[in-house]
Amino acid sequence: MRARLGSLPFLAILAVLVAAGCAGCGGDASTNSEEASLPDEDGAHGVAAESPDSLATVLPTDELAEAAPAHDFSLPGLVGEFTLSDHQGEVVVLNFWATWNELSVEGMDALNKVHTELGADGIAVVGIAQDEGGLDVLMDWAEEHTVAYPLVADASQVVAGQFGEIELLPTTVIIDREGLIREQHTGILTHDELLDLLGPILIEEDEPLSALPESQEGEGPLPLSPIDVHVLVGEGAMFVDVRSLGEIEATGTALYAEHLPLQALALQDLPANFAVPIIFLGDANDDTVNQAAEQALDWGYASVYVVEGGLTAWQAAGLPVGPLAPIPTDEQPLVRARTVIG
Repeated sequence: MRARLGSLPFLAILAVLVAAGCAGCGGDASTNSEEASLPDEDGAHGVAAESPDSLATVLPTDELAEAAPAHDFSLPGLVGEFTLSDHQGEVVVLNFWATWNELSVEGMDALNKVHTELGADGIAVVGIAQDEGGLDVLMDWAEEHTVAYPLVADASQVVAGQFGEIELLPTTVIIDREGLIREQHTGILTHDELLDLLGPILIEEDEPLSALPESQEGEGPLPLSPIDVHVLVGEGAMFVDVRSLGEIEATGTALYAEHLPLQALALQDLPANFAVPIIFLGDANDDTVNQAAEQALDWGYASVYVVEGGLTAWQAAGLPVGPLAPIPTDEQPLVRARTVIG
């Protein structure tokens, strides 16, 4: 069953529910399992995060209760120096890892995919190696491995120290266009989990809209412009794509939308709080989205919206579209676990 959202301000809480949590994050490394042990090769200070299957599902994010500015830094890399301030106006994904850390290397597939898919859309991915051997060790490792995004060396772990006590690897930090630290996650992130974290940040605008259409009691679903969706999502709204599997496979979907076809739509998969806005995405020429919206109103939700023009209008507005997320089966929950923001 999906994690149920509450209606909270977008930047007031950045609570992250993840498939790979951090048992003992920020604590004594000796309290972790055998997999979280100090390396025996380069002596890097970080330790390996446990396998995702063995970790708790909630990652404490007290340090991120309020978004803080990231300090500028420059580090040497395989293709030259990387300077954070050079990427002002982009969303930056910093992945702290080490060549000796198997989980770090395993998580690179998802980072590679995001870099390839969204690099042209203002996403900058960089891997920050924590090996004490520095650039020499990184260059040796790169001779046998291919990574699409830039790799740099933080041999003294000075940059890692700017982001708190990063004691477990891999750790991923996401910095928004304004240079604010928005997310910090310890452990492997899947491709879908990365998209969940990045989606709301990617479509944020400098100036939020001053007003949104308000749903009045007794009214049907209200039309919502695609460019207005992020305002409600930022306040805790649920965003649902109700198109068929075939349509979603053919065209993709909004990066951070739930994928729940009309025939699978069930009350228990929507927020328990009936005051939470529900936004439905469909096809402009299909009545499926209106049927789903009417069903939500019948169940008692106070504010129900339909994206005007469907996915066609969404794409025309230049908003991000991603590939199909895993489709529910009898063996897995109807809606996959995903990050909750706000």
